[in-house]
Amino acid sequence: MKLILDSQTLQNYVPSVIYLAHWKEKQRFVFEEDVHPKWVLFAVEKGEFEFSIGDKNGVAQVGDLVFCPPNTPFKRKLIEPLSFFAFIFEWELKKEYLSDPSLLKPLEEDESIISGKWTLRDFKRLSSNFEYLALYSNHTHSQNMSRINYILRDMWNVFCWELEEKHVKQIGQKDKLMIDAKNAIQEKGLMSLFSMNDLSIQLGLSPVQLTRRFKAAFRMTPKEYLISLRVEEAKKLLANTDWTMDEIARHSGYENRYYFSRAFRTKEGKSPSEFKKIHQM
Repeated sequence: MKLILDSQTLQNYVPSVIYLAHWKEKQRFVFEEDVHPKWVLFAVEKGEFEFSIGDKNGVAQVGDLVFCPPNTPFKRKLIEPLSFFAFIFEWELKKEYLSDPSLLKPLEEDESIISGKWTLRDFKRLSSNFEYLALYSNHTHSQNMSRINYILRDMWNVFCWELEEKHVKQIGQKDKLMIDAKNAIQEKGLMSLFSMNDLSIQLGLSPVQLTRRFKAAFRMTPKEYLISLRVEEAKKLLANTDWTMDEIARHSGYENRYYFSRAFRTKEGKSPSEFKKIHQM
């Protein structure tokens, strides 16, 4: 089944840097309109500029990210001297989807959801990322490119989280019953006896209605949300305790280690034992 391209699906992709330039106090753009065959991102450190990308236009200033899809005219004009990071990048699927990328819709099929200006609210984190990018931007050997990729992906994760949070708040105002459903899963989902069917009865819905409304609200099914909670709990226990796999399975809501291991591998692309070996000191 094809997934809808939205803030939840966006998190299944990661940007991969091809080129990074750091411009300081730039007085003018050499080209006030440009078209590039790859994705372009301007991350504004200081100053202001006007932009137009397809039907998106506005003024970008400190803390803003401006995305331009491939082969799309990017018009820009300085308002005041500009310091910014210019990325050229492409998209990669997260490892867990590489075995079956058909499950996901390519970003290029709906570029408009990303193109244009986005303002990150976590400015403190963005400023820290800018400081590190400034250290590595003039050195392109493999180690620094790996660090640049890491920083860009951190910025991308914050972007996705804030976009998802905005979406959830908007939907929550319209469907408070689904907020109740989500809270119930958070409260009881780590219990092995938790039943999605019992939850639907409690809410006065059929299982099909619950699934449809939950997915409309949170861009994932109740089962997908439950699995994500359980796997995240398991990851904490794997990294921070010396519990057996059976103990971790039970505390993560699974009746036995077999179902736990299968769910974990499907979600993370590796077995619990492999994850533990990598992350436990």
